[in-house]
Amino acid sequence: MSISIQLLIKSGKEPSGYVDCTHDVIVRDELMHQVILGSRIAIVGLEYTKLNYSGSTKRKVLEAVNIEQINSPLPHLIPRSIRDIYSVRETSPWQLLSLLSFCITPPSVPQGSYHTLKQLLLLSLVKTPPIQDPSSPLYLATVHPQHTPSLNILLQSPDSLLSSRVLTVMSQLADVQEVKGMNTLCGIREGNTLHAGLFSFVSGGVAMVGDMDLLKKEEKAILSSTLQNRAIIIGKKKTEIFPLKCAVWGYQSETKKPSTPCSWDLVYKVPGECNNLAVLENILEETTESLLPDIDVKAYIALASTITVRFEDSCTKLLAGYCQAAKSVRYGSGCELPPHSYYTLHLLAGNHARINLRDIVLDVDAVAAIKLYEECLLSYQHYSSVDLKPSPHINPGEEDEYLGDRVDSTMEEFYSKLVQFCTTHVAGFTVSNED
Repeated sequence: MSISIQLLIKSGKEPSGYVDCTHDVIVRDELMHQVILGSRIAIVGLEYTKLNYSGSTKRKVLEAVNIEQINSPLPHLIPRSIRDIYSVRETSPWQLLSLLSFCITPPSVPQGSYHTLKQLLLLSLVKTPPIQDPSSPLYLATVHPQHTPSLNILLQSPDSLLSSRVLTVMSQLADVQEVKGMNTLCGIREGNTLHAGLFSFVSGGVAMVGDMDLLKKEEKAILSSTLQNRAIIIGKKKTEIFPLKCAVWGYQSETKKPSTPCSWDLVYKVPGECNNLAVLENILEETTESLLPDIDVKAYIALASTITVRFEDSCTKLLAGYCQAAKSVRYGSGCELPPHSYYTLHLLAGNHARINLRDIVLDVDAVAAIKLYEECLLSYQHYSSVDLKPSPHINPGEEDEYLGDRVDSTMEEFYSKLVQFCTTHVAGFTVSNED
């Protein structure tokens, strides 16, 4: 079989750094099964010159010896407005998420505000395919086997208007958002008829459950069961169970403890400096615009969501070491590590790799995941296992600390502190086989 492929040749002429050209490849026998229309492949072969059918013109062809699928997006598919931001990935494993979060600004929210929260929401927007491999760290035997792994986030804040505004604007970057007029979360059964609820209608997107304080007791119980089981249960005596395939976001008054703390993957409490009424009035009066078009951000998130990742041993070891050490340090303190923390951390790390358009989850992704997770715990438990200092916002004049090269030095210092923490509290801990 003879196929024509598009080659990616480096060139400084195009903004993406690539130009397209074609090349003829001869594929034989079992290698034909590796060729899928529209896929990206790496070919090893022998090149030679071949005459055209007329015998008058020579052309170069490649005889394929080996073909492998490449699971990473083509660079020219990255939206033009994001290409310059994406270029930092070549020199830094940590700056891209911070830059993207900074450039996404909900209207009437000052630039740099809610920086940590926006990073969490951005990672929650990245979709993960259903996990059916029992050996995967994202496989949960206790939940519906076809559920879509997702980061469910509860925001605690003194101001419901501001919370609603931030979550609503960020949720608009998802493929599907809250469906207006839905009066049931999971759905109801009427005789032999099932009526779908909010979670089913926003499959593949984000379900905004809104103000948790306004939910009835029965609705809170249904929500808690849904989040814990990662499944939509319809009916009481005769039940039907469907996989949960959306992320769930909600908010709640900071004066109350989370009504279902064990159900949410991440609980983040807005720090006290946002509680000042004068600050709030200024926020509501200001008009800000996102530095990136929503359509481009959505396209980039969709691109990141196409990537299937695998975890390197160094990443898995670091996440496991942190969980074991943190559980040991926190035991009996009243600030225990939440259930499914290991699952949540792997999902954070995997989506951090996807945001960087990588199909391998590295130790640097684990470091980013642990730092964000500790930020969440610190925000409402007021305690950090690794003595982390909170950094909820980027204040004016502090941009270089969060957006420039100092991000890498800060994260490298945190990495060293994290390894020391794990080494101290976990016997025989190593990140890699060479250590």
